[in-house]
Amino acid sequence: MKQKKYILPLLLILISYGLFSQDHYFKGLADIHYKNYDSAIENFSAAISANPDNIHYYLKRAETYYFAGQYENAVNDLLITEKTAPGSGSYLLAKCYSLSGDQNKAIEWLRKHLGSEYKLPRATVRLDKDLSCLEKTEAWNKLWKKEWYTEQERRISGIRYQIEKEKYDEAYASLEPLLKINPENPLFLYLRSKIFLLQNNTGQAASDLNKAIQYDPGNNDYLFERANILTEQKKYKKALADYNTLLRMNIINPEVYYKRGYVYYMLKDHEKALKDINYYCSFFYKDEKALALCGKLYFSTGNYTEAIKNYTTLLELNPSEIDYYIARGDSYLDSDAYSQAESDYTQALDLNPNIGIIYINRGIARLKTGDNRGACYDWNKANRLGHPDAGYYLSKHCRDKD
Repeated sequence: MKQKKYILPLLLILISYGLFSQDHYFKGLADIHYKNYDSAIENFSAAISANPDNIHYYLKRAETYYFAGQYENAVNDLLITEKTAPGSGSYLLAKCYSLSGDQNKAIEWLRKHLGSEYKLPRATVRLDKDLSCLEKTEAWNKLWKKEWYTEQERRISGIRYQIEKEKYDEAYASLEPLLKINPENPLFLYLRSKIFLLQNNTGQAASDLNKAIQYDPGNNDYLFERANILTEQKKYKKALADYNTLLRMNIINPEVYYKRGYVYYMLKDHEKALKDINYYCSFFYKDEKALALCGKLYFSTGNYTEAIKNYTTLLELNPSEIDYYIARGDSYLDSDAYSQAESDYTQALDLNPNIGIIYINRGIARLKTGDNRGACYDWNKANRLGHPDAGYYLSKHCRDKD
């Protein structure tokens, strides 16, 4: 009985270590996105210290070393991953050795890669510029004398290429014979769902994904794609169930938090939406779509101070976006900061002078600062632009409509 009292604290410690390592991993991903490689290396190192058994952390740190040109460090991390998951780091090892001038080891690891479950499409490997120094060697020519790809793998690569080049009808035609032979193959169903989705046929895309998930229920990619389609179809409760499942499966993809936050927003659960979106923005602090949604959430909950901070950040990132001036102006207006609101509405009108609601709101701001003449000018302008509320403000506050 005495041992039980230690179980909960130990569990909480394990959970906190898991969250700590995930936070640093997500920070590292964001650092790579923003090309802050030194910071990324620090964050992946912290994640590894907290959870040294997670090979994803080593792979990403190795990738960062590779981007930073630190090939020896990348090799050290990749050799660790190879002990746990043979083949997982083989391709990047080949690239690092190639760029370091060690052609023999580059060929050795490329051979291992081509014989592994992680092998990339033939065209990807053959056209990789990091391997170009190998192309004129005898070892390279000898390597490619062997056929590393099955007929089906070559056909799948061709279909992926057709999809990438937006040749959807050709991709569909290439895929159908494979599905006739094996209609329960989850990869084939997933690829057809992508074709349907890119042709805006979300119903058929969802149907194929449902089947793919039925035959391969542990595939995160399929579940994530279905959740996104359900969101697009406005089936928010079903989408939420999929995003929750992904997070219970410990998927290490920060975008799931943004996507789930958006679904919570559409379900009007603003508290949970803010929690998810703020968590995502704590890593991807320059993501305009996420910051804009966060601003909307703060505004809708009456937290105008935080809304203004978000829109100020957005304007620093993109000073020519009219919607950010309007949204910050609305936040200033509702927080009784009328001079600031007027200034933002003026900036918005400089970008587009033909939006009636901006004149309506700037007129209100001007009225509140005692500028009745300026307010009436704005409402007259809104009236000429056909805004339905202009007549009310003119009749109430202005002697003449013109």
